Amino acid sequence: MFSLQKMRPVLWLVVLWLVIFYAGSECRGQSGEAAIIINIPSRTLELYEGENLAREYRIAVGKESTPTPLGDFSITDKEVNPVWIPTNGDPAVPSGPHNPLGYRWLGLYGTYGIHGTNAPWSIGGSISNGCIRMYESDAEELFDRVKLGTPVAITYERLKIRLDGGGAFIGIYPDVYHRNPLSAAEVCAKLGDLGISGLVDENLVVRALQNNEEWKLQLGKIYGMHVNGKTLREKAIELDGAVYIPVWPVASAVKTDIRWDGQAGLIQAGQQTVKGLVRGNVLYALPEDIRLLFGGRQWLAQGEWYYNTFSLVVNGVMITNELEVVDGVLAVPLTSLLEGLGLQAGYQREGDRFLYRGNALPVTPLYGRPYIPIDKISQVLPVYVYWDQPTGTVEVTAYQPGTATALAQ
Repeated sequence: MFSLQKMRPVLWLVVLWLVIFYAGSECRGQSGEAAIIINIPSRTLELYEGENLAREYRIAVGKESTPTPLGDFSITDKEVNPVWIPTNGDPAVPSGPHNPLGYRWLGLYGTYGIHGTNAPWSIGGSISNGCIRMYESDAEELFDRVKLGTPVAITYERLKIRLDGGGAFIGIYPDVYHRNPLSAAEVCAKLGDLGISGLVDENLVVRALQNNEEWKLQLGKIYGMHVNGKTLREKAIELDGAVYIPVWPVASAVKTDIRWDGQAGLIQAGQQTVKGLVRGNVLYALPEDIRLLFGGRQWLAQGEWYYNTFSLVVNGVMITNELEVVDGVLAVPLTSLLEGLGLQAGYQREGDRFLYRGNALPVTPLYGRPYIPIDKISQVLPVYVYWDQPTGTVEVTAYQPGTATALAQ
């Protein structure tokens, strides 16, 4: 199909940017200018304005015997109410309801172009003689939003991954031209490269590929992960309104051993045991369970998950990371502190009061345990307390380290 307006071959230089279809090529508009990406397997046309995806349109593409050409093109001409000249020599068809070009034409190369259609039922299929068909209203909208010279990339990407707006979209599409075999292992590897391998059930991927069918997954937010100031490759994910944190990367970052009981579905770190969730090959836990496993403090900000562990070191020995923030002040578990100092014998509890050698301690009960703020420790015990903010470490040192007797005198 082609417009009555004279078509002329062109050679255009198209600036390509990082692909939004993982492992493919993409053109993007410079300085807010428009650019178009057409993907054959997904039968979609994406309109970019600068780096932003402005619109995605469903389209029809060429059938396997008359495929849509791949490559980098530009819009060479624009025409309202185009006339269709059949390639078999039949008379020209003027603009109107019987014209298969619809009412808008955007030329690309030779006789190929983007246009409306009088057969809206064909949208979503591989059915044309090579042109790109759009719903008429979509074709008219696109026509008004682009200009001559707008770059157009026509790609053939069966795996489409989009991470934007804090969310994730994953699509696997049929090999409509039988040109691009794709395996489940390749899909999982590419997801793993992006740190989101746990988002997809591999069995669903295998089935979609075996049946050569379309499979899509739209997820909630994806959060970048930062532990103790270090950015991790893996991502936290939102499923059914809840945020899930990959456990193994966090455990590795905070140098804590964990144990996974697959049969019981439980994660254990030290004396703490919480439920885990496996998606793909990734083990996840809820944020509140991450705190139980590793202690520390976590928060969400601007689509990112931040986590800082706190450690209590007594006389040079790491005691615990189960520290908490109480009224804006970091607090340590009292019993762990006293054990680290060798002072368990002087500690006692009377109802809601916590005493050391008969003197009340300024503690706050949390999770069934007494916590003492770090700014109160040296007021009740003869020790030095130093807060090392960059490492998240509370260092407690006895005046005469190493003996309980020195503190008891």
